[in-house]
Amino acid sequence: MKVLRHFETCDCVIHFLHNAPGQYPLNLTNGKSFYHDLLFCNVAGNNLQKMHNILFKYSAIYASIMLKRIIKILPFSIDDYDLIIAEGWVIAHAVITFVKTRKIIARIYGTTDLTEKIERNAFWKMNPFLRKLRTIVNSNKIRSIIFNSTGSRSRDLFNLLSENKTNSPQAVYLDMPNILFVMPEVKKRMVNGTLNLLHVGRMIENRGFDLTLKILDILRRNHKVSVKAVLVGDGPVREELEEMCRQLHLSDCVRFTGKLDINQLEKYYMDADILLNCYGFNPVIEGLNFKTFVITREYGEMQYILERYYAKKIFRVCVKDQPFVNIGDDIKDRYIEEAISAVKSYYENVTDIADKDFTPRVSINIDDFGHQVFHYYHDAIFG
Repeated sequence: MKVLRHFETCDCVIHFLHNAPGQYPLNLTNGKSFYHDLLFCNVAGNNLQKMHNILFKYSAIYASIMLKRIIKILPFSIDDYDLIIAEGWVIAHAVITFVKTRKIIARIYGTTDLTEKIERNAFWKMNPFLRKLRTIVNSNKIRSIIFNSTGSRSRDLFNLLSENKTNSPQAVYLDMPNILFVMPEVKKRMVNGTLNLLHVGRMIENRGFDLTLKILDILRRNHKVSVKAVLVGDGPVREELEEMCRQLHLSDCVRFTGKLDINQLEKYYMDADILLNCYGFNPVIEGLNFKTFVITREYGEMQYILERYYAKKIFRVCVKDQPFVNIGDDIKDRYIEEAISAVKSYYENVTDIADKDFTPRVSINIDDFGHQVFHYYHDAIFG
């Protein structure tokens, strides 16, 4: 949303069609913002929405028909626009099936785990999802593909999928490590002698919430640590996690909050001593931004990125030498062991950690990133 504000004084008209939950039409000086809840969204509120999401994601015909219906709310024909920016591979694939001219820029995310799957599992090379992505990467209708990359995995993915290096769309790698440093208020650690753990994410398989509960149980039983945990998120395994919590007699020290937005999350990040993370990059950066010690499993180039931007004393990366796709029980046990060691180290040395230790070597705010994106789009439009 903030990226668009850089276009307000630009001599062009923008019509912005989006499905950002909670973000309804944005006031643009030159153009309009249209909200449409039928656009593909990862978070499904009911079974009908889930079915729509599955069909939109895996059926090119359904996605094209649906997108044609949605764009009817725009004031002009889709072929009359000078530039179309497709947010995500699903939208990009649907658009290239019925837009005539070569004027599309696609933005693709989540390349790290996908690249790992392609390299490690031959089945993924035949996956219909991957075939659609390959179509986008090699389409003569796509002008550029933008990767918001924290490392080199996006380049690896582009090279894996690109069939003709000379005629492929231009790959643009925007340096956006998601380090949005805002210097919040002074952090209070281990209030009343209690260690506060936090886990943020979608409650699905292999997101590590069960491992966090096991870590909590071991800390209480074997190490006599006064500890509490907040689990933020929702999903199909939440009931299993709540039952596991009861079986381990942890109900008195674990809170399930459900899904929260970043504004609601701020309080929990500020109250937490340690963020436990098994999947994804954003919770790690958000936690560090709120001066929360981070214990994370290796994910993509997590170790490299954190060492590049942060002091080593404020994070610990576990099972660094293991794959992060489809991890087995042996790796889970090793993660638990290493995470408990890191928790104990923090518990014993908490007075050595100061707020200033969390200042990243390089900080990027969303407005600066918006300016960077604006210049790229401006050159694409007028250059």
